[in-house]
Amino acid sequence: MRVQLQWVVSNFSRLYHPSRRLSTVPAIPVQQNKRGILRSRLCTCRCYSSQATDKPKKSLVNITPFSVLVSGIAVAGMYGSYLWLQDEIKVEQSNNKLQGFQDAGMGIKPWKLTDQYGKKRSITDFKGQWVMIYFGFCHCPDICPEELEKLVDVVKGIDADKSVPDIQPIFVTLDPERDTVEYMNKYCKDFSTKLIGLTGTSQEIADVAKSYRVYYGFGDKDSDGDYIVDHTIYMYLINPDGQLMDAYQRRCKVDEIVQGSTEYMKEYRKLRKRYAVK
Repeated sequence: MRVQLQWVVSNFSRLYHPSRRLSTVPAIPVQQNKRGILRSRLCTCRCYSSQATDKPKKSLVNITPFSVLVSGIAVAGMYGSYLWLQDEIKVEQSNNKLQGFQDAGMGIKPWKLTDQYGKKRSITDFKGQWVMIYFGFCHCPDICPEELEKLVDVVKGIDADKSVPDIQPIFVTLDPERDTVEYMNKYCKDFSTKLIGLTGTSQEIADVAKSYRVYYGFGDKDSDGDYIVDHTIYMYLINPDGQLMDAYQRRCKVDEIVQGSTEYMKEYRKLRKRYAVK
């Protein structure tokens, strides 16, 4: 008993010192009598500097209808600023790409060709319209037919979006010797009645191809007189001002071209107003 009292007295100041909010009382050695029955035991306990109370604690956050309204306005403002910034970035990127094509002199030279009905056409005839141009040749065994089918699908996808104007597809041959007006008429009908085919003299075709940086060359003729025309494979998006907006490579899928073209169309008015595109 004396041992226990001494232990409690020696640890009392440490247990209840005000600077200690929480402490653990070490266990006292247990003494037993001859029968093995516990005489005393002091279990481990926790001592707290404050007592529990049934009084509810006051919330640190005071939520009121006014605070909810203010928070909603702040979130809406930040989201609106984010959308505005994204729109500004897209418009600036479109302008930079447009200026890049203009500085390189791509698509700025006037041209005149003959369509599949024998009518003379120039780029000014399509002013006010969005145009997608593809260069190829009618006797191509695989790539050109695939790209023309893709072009038709792109036009269908864009025309289906009523938030943007329709687009005019144009096919310019790089092989005017074989792709005559009559042959172009028959060939274009196999893809779409909306497709306009253009041909001309060798020099006229060379001038147009040079303007859009289309490189092409003729292969050797075989025993039947057939030959292949190697050429650049791009689809060129032209805005209503007759300016080149973008060029899509062969690896681009239909939905990618449709999405990219419709975005340019939607940004066109902002671009024209902001940067005074003429």
